[in-house]
Amino acid sequence: MSVDAFDPTEYNYYEIMDLGLTKEQRDRVVGSSLTQLGKRYDYGQILWYVFKDIFHLKGKNRFNNPNNLICSELAYIVLEETGVMKMLGEPRDGTFRGIDLTPNELYDLLKYLSSNRKAKKSRDEKSIS
Repeated sequence: MSVDAFDPTEYNYYEIMDLGLTKEQRDRVVGSSLTQLGKRYDYGQILWYVFKDIFHLKGKNRFNNPNNLICSELAYIVLEETGVMKMLGEPRDGTFRGIDLTPNELYDLLKYLSSNRKAKKSRDEKSIS
């Protein structure tokens, strides 16, 4: 199986978020993604997000099927399995469930973690010189 190159002419709006991955890390992300082939879309998880918004529910996603995935869940699982989330400094307090993040929440988390990592790297480089 091959992965097609991103074609920006197919989209009106897009953002490419640089997580600072090496080629080896990017290859591991692709390899890990391919192990998820065949999983079904998790409509129950989407239903939970709708109920959560309508009824202002809190807590763990009760409809998250471990055998099915939504896009943000796939991205989170792959980034976690390949060590990228740890590298970015994801919080590990025992209460965080990345698989329950909505696509927007995962985007916000990755944006926050990657910007913090870049800022720390910049501070470290300045303190060396």
